[in-house]
Amino acid sequence: MGLLILTVSFIMIVGLAPNVRADAALEASNPRDGDTVPAPLCQIDLTFSGPAKLDENATRLLDGAGTDVPYAAVASGDGRTWSLQPTSDLSGGPHGVIWEAKSADGRTVKGVLRFDVVELVQESATAEEGMEETNEVAADTAQADIEDTNSAVGVIFGLIAALLLTAIAIIMFRRQRGKAAT
Repeated sequence: MGLLILTVSFIMIVGLAPNVRADAALEASNPRDGDTVPAPLCQIDLTFSGPAKLDENATRLLDGAGTDVPYAAVASGDGRTWSLQPTSDLSGGPHGVIWEAKSADGRTVKGVLRFDVVELVQESATAEEGMEETNEVAADTAQADIEDTNSAVGVIFGLIAALLLTAIAIIMFRRQRGKAAT
């Protein structure tokens, strides 16, 4: 009876626990999130912890008004670094990248990168205009941040379920062992 309980518990734990992940997390970017870089900016690099395939349909490069900027995506030889090359250099103001990629195990990873491009010779612009552009990029990238946190919730619930099932299996196994000894 104890062996049956242990076997059923093991099957439940393996079935309900999250799968082993080989996600290719974003390790580095150039520019980094929050950086201020001089204009013109002609390339944004995303470097992952392992080989990844950038989803060019889901990945967006945004200007300060929240408008999509066309780009070409170029992968490095090992598939770990992807360069987003805008069709025209990025000029002054806030910009954002909402990126999505598939890791080697087929899982989707996604995130947001925000940065400012500044002209070395500043034209006369009001602070209010700059704030409006920053707010538009922030609104677009904030929604992507919310969507990115949903994947962690499933992992947490899976781990909690696995721990509870393990505890139940141990308790039941000890009870069965105690009954057999008496």
